[in-house]
Amino acid sequence: QTNLYVKEKKLVKFDLDKFLALAPRDRFFEFQVFLGVEEKLQTRLIIVPVPKQAAEERRRKLKQDYQKKGKTPSQKTLNRLDWNLFVTNVDPSVLPSSTIPIVYRIRWQVELTFKLAKSDAQLDHTLSQKPNRVLCEFYARLISLCGAFRSTPRTA
Repeated sequence: QTNLYVKEKKLVKFDLDKFLALAPRDRFFEFQVFLGVEEKLQTRLIIVPVPKQAAEERRRKLKQDYQKKGKTPSQKTLNRLDWNLFVTNVDPSVLPSSTIPIVYRIRWQVELTFKLAKSDAQLDHTLSQKPNRVLCEFYARLISLCGAFRSTPRTA
């Protein structure tokens, strides 16, 4: 739902869906784009193809979710599932395009870990209003989480 612009002589609206429909699926793409309606933020858009099997699985899950809500996904939405789209403002010299999918996968694992920590350990709840007590509860819950993560069986 965000407007994308590319700079030619002036900023021109970028039709992402038209590009994706014509793009060959054997390589990734990177563009300098500007995001926004009024204030335009300069960013990098990295477009990486998804393996066909993964794209089909994404479509299956999306159709299932839409069906539960009594809706049908648009063809445009279904077509976008063939690609991973990454937006960043980190300079390419710091974060090359080829490493972005790896970094985002790791970042997602960190997000899931924090989500688990918040829900299982209830880090956002406390039994006290005294600052030292709150801090002690917080540390105790973090310590218990570390023990739970260490004792969780890992699969290779």
